[in-house]
Amino acid sequence: MAELIAEALVQFAPTSNLYRLGGGQYVVITRPDPVQPVPEALAALIGAVKIGHVESSPTEVFLCDEDARLIDADGDPTNGMTALLSLPAGTGFDEAVMAAERELS
Repeated sequence: MAELIAEALVQFAPTSNLYRLGGGQYVVITRPDPVQPVPEALAALIGAVKIGHVESSPTEVFLCDEDARLIDADGDPTNGMTALLSLPAGTGFDEAVMAAERELS
């Protein structure tokens, strides 16, 4: 059974939590906030500019250690930090934890 270790980690964005999974592995799950406020500087333009459809970012699961230091899932630093899982936008933390446990079992 997974355990929530830390919520809203400040070193990651947008909203990221650290979990210890049942098998002893650690993961950071990053999930976009469902509501993103409009910056005040842009608020005045909203009425004059048509805002197009914006795709939501996926919920991502990253391998890490107990101190939330990320581990590249594919081990190749030349292609950037690779998530263990990239789940559809809107996937909640509970669903992402279950998917990570399935992937790592």
